[in-house]
Amino acid sequence: MELIMRETILFAPGANGTELLRSLARFGVNMLGCRVCGAVDLARAVLQTHGFAITQTFLPRKDEPAVIDSFLREIPYFSNASYADAESMAAALYTLRSLIPAEEKETLRTKLPEGEFPEKNLAILQVYERYIQELRVTGRIDTIGLVRKAIGLGKTLDPEILILKEYPLSPLEKELAQRLSDGTFRETNLAGLFQKPAFTPTVVSSQAAAPETLPHSAATPYSASIPPSESTSLSELLTSSEMTITEGYGASNEVRDILHFIFTNHIPLDHCTVAITETTGYAKLFSDLTDEYGIPMTFGCGLPITVSNPARLLKLYQAWNTSGFRGIDSLTDLVMNSAFDRRKLRELFPERQPFNTDTWTEILKAAGSLRLSANSGKNQEKIEAYQQYLEADSTGSNRLKELKAYAASCLSVIAGEMEKGPAYLIGNYARIREGHAGRLDRSAVEVITGMITAYQRFSGSEDIDAIIPAILRKTVSSENSREGHLHVCGMRGALTVPREYLFAAGLSAVHFPGSPTENYLLLDSDLEMFGTKEEVPTSYVRGYRNSQSLDELLELASVLGSKIWLSYS
Repeated sequence: MELIMRETILFAPGANGTELLRSLARFGVNMLGCRVCGAVDLARAVLQTHGFAITQTFLPRKDEPAVIDSFLREIPYFSNASYADAESMAAALYTLRSLIPAEEKETLRTKLPEGEFPEKNLAILQVYERYIQELRVTGRIDTIGLVRKAIGLGKTLDPEILILKEYPLSPLEKELAQRLSDGTFRETNLAGLFQKPAFTPTVVSSQAAAPETLPHSAATPYSASIPPSESTSLSELLTSSEMTITEGYGASNEVRDILHFIFTNHIPLDHCTVAITETTGYAKLFSDLTDEYGIPMTFGCGLPITVSNPARLLKLYQAWNTSGFRGIDSLTDLVMNSAFDRRKLRELFPERQPFNTDTWTEILKAAGSLRLSANSGKNQEKIEAYQQYLEADSTGSNRLKELKAYAASCLSVIAGEMEKGPAYLIGNYARIREGHAGRLDRSAVEVITGMITAYQRFSGSEDIDAIIPAILRKTVSSENSREGHLHVCGMRGALTVPREYLFAAGLSAVHFPGSPTENYLLLDSDLEMFGTKEEVPTSYVRGYRNSQSLDELLELASVLGSKIWLSYS
């Protein structure tokens, strides 16, 4: 008898598919024949399955701001917009278009002018129409366009499609799942995926009272019993789990207390997941301790790009090109910094023995005094004039003359490298460190060079000052967990990496769930025109989903029998 196994597609946009499948295997769940897809992956799957070729060039989401920035200031309402505004506009357009299952242009043209601030909304509509025109003229297709192609194909997939409650779909993504499954897709949750029964909270006797005050040291945790009430959340009712709540003085002590608990109890690092609410600050604290003590860690939430060597080099390049006037001091700061790999530049110079600090000083003094730039014609004129000056100069000792002559022979090399632009300089000369820092540096190189290249391609400008602030706000090196490493990630990311010990850090009110803030481009009233309150990401819904992520994480940890440590500073 022939056994035919049907493939299963887990449609969970935003979930780390690799981590989820590895975690399922870790807990003994056989997911052979299952793959985890986002919207783009699922759209491509149906197009490839049915032999439909996409002739346009795919435009990834990370390049959408560069396209919008190339024309944004031509629209009078956004005449003073920055690159950060172009990033916000790209995100706003993606959100709007994701709320519209069909007839995108007509819906936007009809509803946007009806908003609370028509002038702003009409300007956004202008940006949208110009963006669509740019895609058409340049022969490109973006993420939303690719998804709509798959929906319009009208073909279904043979594999079964599952969606997860913890990763809700936008209306457009729901339409994609509906079309590709012919309406037969099923919804489940992570507990069901791990083949565990749904969590049923045990109601604590109303006589039980929580301690009136928390201890003022996270080194002495206590187990909390919280009385039930009508507003009691799931996280408050998880009394069936071994849960600890602690308080620490400052986020730094909070992080150190978590590591202290792990090491004093001899818990293997790869048996622990740390879920953090404020990824930038807390990830940096954990990264500092990695550098200080050599503790193996992986960061699913990524790290601020500013702690990488390529970002340091980018800031030094910006200083050389602007406030430093391409002079001696700023060029010396750039080349002699530990983030710059001088060995690679040295290999391009003519042979000389010995090659020491005095040699570098003279070379950089000569290059800085000429204020070499990215203009090859002007650089050549300056170098020729400098060489003529040296030939006519008879002052100084023979050793100094020899050193100056050698420095002059190196000028064409430095000029040639500078003329190749900042993307080349960062990609070629950023010093890549070892271990964890090396992974961070390699990721930063990819992000920086990618953003610079995309910006220059779409804007036609070589001046990158406009995007440097946006680059320095990025996070990089979002990585999967590793054997023998403590895994640090955000709340949603922790859902795919359940382990025996769960530490949820940063639960103070300032970080979690956060104050609701409206998007300055898309107000709540604008969003509510495009769907129900449950579908549209208003400020309230975003805050609610943020809070819900903790409940879902604790529910999963509870059904899997994990030990839970909650902390705040």
